[in-house]
Amino acid sequence: MTINFFSDPKNNAHAKAKSLMQEDFFWSPIDEAGPFGSDSGADAAEGFNRWRKHNQNLSPIKYLNDLLINWGMPLLDWNELDERNIYLARLIS
Repeated sequence: MTINFFSDPKNNAHAKAKSLMQEDFFWSPIDEAGPFGSDSGADAAEGFNRWRKHNQNLSPIKYLNDLLINWGMPLLDWNELDERNIYLARLIS
């Protein structure tokens, strides 16, 4: 049986995702700023779902880096929290 993650993302999500993303915002299909309410977020999630089926041994960071490059976004250290550095990286790219 195949589970359609996007029909009910919160109930089909990994336990770690549920524990980290507790606010309804993260799971809302109508909040444009949320991961599942925006076209970009939904497209990225669906693309990852397809990519993961063929790339079980690769880090998900590979998919995310490729996606960001495809969107014309700068690549940053994934642990970067300084808003100024994030803003400056966007100006440079």
